[in-house]
Amino acid sequence: MKNRINVIFKVLLVFSLTTLLSFSKILFIEADTERPDLEALCSATICFDSSAKEMMNQGKVSLYRIADLKWANGKIAFKYVSAYADCGIKTKCLENNDVADDIVRYTELHNILSEYDAEIVNGEADFVNIHSGLYLVLQSEKALGYNAFSPFVLPLPFFSEGGGYTYNVVSKPKISPEARGSSLKLSNMDSRLPQTGQLWWPVIVFSALGIFLSFLLIVVNKIIKERRLKFLLYLILSVISLALITLSAFLLTNNFLESEKAKQRSDAILKQLAVEENSLPQEKSDVKTVGKNSYIGILSIPAIQLYLPVTDAFEYKALKSSPCCYSGSVETNNLVIAGHNYMSHFGNLYKLKPQDEVIFFASSGQKIKYHVERIDILSSEEVQTMIDSDYNLSLFTCTLSGKKRITVRCVIER
Repeated sequence: MKNRINVIFKVLLVFSLTTLLSFSKILFIEADTERPDLEALCSATICFDSSAKEMMNQGKVSLYRIADLKWANGKIAFKYVSAYADCGIKTKCLENNDVADDIVRYTELHNILSEYDAEIVNGEADFVNIHSGLYLVLQSEKALGYNAFSPFVLPLPFFSEGGGYTYNVVSKPKISPEARGSSLKLSNMDSRLPQTGQLWWPVIVFSALGIFLSFLLIVVNKIIKERRLKFLLYLILSVISLALITLSAFLLTNNFLESEKAKQRSDAILKQLAVEENSLPQEKSDVKTVGKNSYIGILSIPAIQLYLPVTDAFEYKALKSSPCCYSGSVETNNLVIAGHNYMSHFGNLYKLKPQDEVIFFASSGQKIKYHVERIDILSSEEVQTMIDSDYNLSLFTCTLSGKKRITVRCVIER
């Protein structure tokens, strides 16, 4: 019996130490140890994909100075410049690129001028003799035939993952060829449908493990008689159980907050598009531009109270604000729209039923009515099945596990 207890104790001890070590890596960030020279001049090269370099000799990249850098408590801290002092974003969030779109909107709303500009030559935009600071990097003019890259924030000097500060930074933002109104051309990177899901499975797994360990406490109470050993096992199991349940609650809260932020971003886009549900202004353009993104129209699904703008090309960054055109077009009657499974976006697609109404208000002025024909569950590898169908409109998003895609197939109402 003692041997069995010792084995149980050792297994639980190893498990607890491993878990606590993992949490320490997740929850704690080591402070910067090297103090950078904030008076030194920096340089930055925005370098695009080598396969596109020879084709990219147009366009412009701009740097907007958001904040000054200062050294405080052994690490870099930010202090807004006067132009961005009232933007409403906490300085501790500035290195998170999720705020880049919000900064872009603030920049455009207040007509803030760029600090540095560089033309794109052979797929590169070079900046030299830049003063230290935190910058918004924005493609102010698109290259012919290519979509603009998603804006991002860049601290100069830049703290590299290997340790130490870099004063000459090379950044390689992702770009994609323009593909408005055309079917998606598959490449090696398109062999799987995009990931459009939040982290829901860890919420379920961590909650289940936490509850399981809580029940294990009852078992320990019945089996173990020795008080000291019982106390140690109680302590270990309680700490791990509490940590797992806390982490689960944190992820759950974060998912809801992300969904709410996505709703706020899409609502802001709708206000800027200034359209009413029944019609759009009759314009010849197939897209409407808000900031640096273009929108082919608005998707309305009354059954789940959905009313969202749709961008003209798929990008993961754009997906955080609105669904994206994945392939096809309204004109060719084979439009495929991908959306995040935020509860405020495509998270409720599974609730739709055959014959539910779906309306698409195209930017060209068309109002197309569809009805749901069927709901499919596709694997992530079924790209051709998704885009090569006889349905006029397909909407898809990830299941909670992220392994499958809920796909709503719609046909035009005659």
